[in-house]
Amino acid sequence: MAGKQQRRREAEGLHNQALAAVARGDFPGAEQYWRAALKLEPAMTTAWHNLGLALAKLDDVSGSVTTLSQALTSTAPAERATTVGALASQLRRVLNIAPDPAAMLGLELALMA
Repeated sequence: MAGKQQRRREAEGLHNQALAAVARGDFPGAEQYWRAALKLEPAMTTAWHNLGLALAKLDDVSGSVTTLSQALTSTAPAERATTVGALASQLRRVLNIAPDPAAMLGLELALMA
């Protein structure tokens, strides 16, 4: 049990370092911190989500879509709307489709039900 708690604390520390890197505009650094956190704590949904956003900032659309999809599979249904919105944004980039706010609102409401 102590080992698991230690890994969780280390992962949270790396997550916080990633957030600090983002605040400095260091997205490659943030990516590395989040990847390291996920090696320690693969179920850390927030890290998956934020890594996906960082990859989008780095123009790694494929990596972003894959990572946000991973975040979506491990996110509680009531919290999926934000991840769905980020994933939809990346898919629109890939497919070169303009956003449809009405469709996104309907999808978010359906996921929260």
